[in-house]
Order: sequence, then structure tokens, then C-alpha cells
Amino acid sequence: MTKLSGQERIKEKKTALSFFSDYKNLLQCVPGIKQINGKKFVIEASLGPLRAELTGEVKSYEFEGDVVKNLLEVQGPGLVVAIRTEVRLGENSLEWTADYTMEGSLAKALSNTISKQAEEVSRRIISCSISKINQS
Repeated sequence: MTKLSGQERIKEKKTALSFFSDYKNLLQCVPGIKQINGKKFVIEASLGPLRAELTGEVKSYEFEGDVVKNLLEVQGPGLVVAIRTEVRLGENSLEWTADYTMEGSLAKALSNTISKQAEEVSRRIISCSISKINQS
């Protein structure tokens, strides 16, 4: 398991609460998203020299008070990546943590590449979310 964290500035908590109240807003920020069908989605991803179409699902999405917790699972041939994120909202900032795990034969063969990709995806989801919150 690899863990990332950070703190970001937001314009106002009310807008962030509205954004995070719907998991579909989070899915709109997943890089390479091609299709969304309820809690399931399809993404196109580069895994080192390979390009693959992967399927994913929002396994859990909890929004309670000022805390949002979610679990996204992405699957492909020989690969299962689970990304768990927690966001804590303050008046003009949010603190986030993300951790991910990888399983499968492809994950073992390309562990460094996939690890970097999972980290980049986590950071891009947060960055996109902040951008959308601060645009409103």
C-alpha cells in the first residue's frame, strides 16, 4: 500500500460540500474517463508501453459532515487497483489522503510503472476537484 496526502486551498466550503455531495462529480475528474454508467466506468489508460481500456467501479462513497471517503476499483487484464481517498473540508482548505493497492500478474510485472500511474491519477483527481470547486 502506498499513501499520499496533501492540503489544498478552496474558495469556500459551501461549494466544496456541494461538489462532493455527488460521486458523479468525482468520476468526471478521473483521467481518461470514456464512459460512466451509474457507479461503473470505463477508462483508457497507459501502463508504461501498453495502452489498455480498463473498467472501474465506485465501490463505496461516504459523505458525512465535513468528511468524504471513497473507494474506486479499476480492473484490467492481470490488474486490480484499489484507490481509497479521504477528504476533510475546512472553511478555506481541504486535507486529503489517498492510498492504493495493486494486485495481479500485470501489477507485479509493471509494479513501478503502475505505481507511478496510480499516484498520478490520485493527484489529478484531487487537482481537478479543486479546480472545479474554485471555478464555481
